[in-house]
Amino acid sequence: QFYSIPARVAYKNQWSNRRYQKSDGSMQEIFYSQLHKAKFFEPPLSDYEINFSIIQQMPATIQVAMATVNYSETKLVAQGLAQLDIAQNKFKVDNPNTRVANQIQVEDVFPGY
Repeated sequence: QFYSIPARVAYKNQWSNRRYQKSDGSMQEIFYSQLHKAKFFEPPLSDYEINFSIIQQMPATIQVAMATVNYSETKLVAQGLAQLDIAQNKFKVDNPNTRVANQIQVEDVFPGY
């Protein structure tokens, strides 16, 4: 309430337009960072809205992999992202010469997709 409505709208737009960059850290780290920032929104968003919005900031392959997770459960969303971080790191180690070794491909998660 200390900031004007235009300032709050600008902050929320900047938050929602953010896109995941691997150089920013793990997906779980970014999730918790964005989650913390979202707690300051007025009016407040529901857990589902916050979690859904953060997942929409991730690459499409991550969005597909997280599609069956209940976004109302923040802990489940965070655990899912942690598992995907682990899978990406394992894939990178197992395939060091692959050009896209730092990305999970849809086919890796859903064969035949």
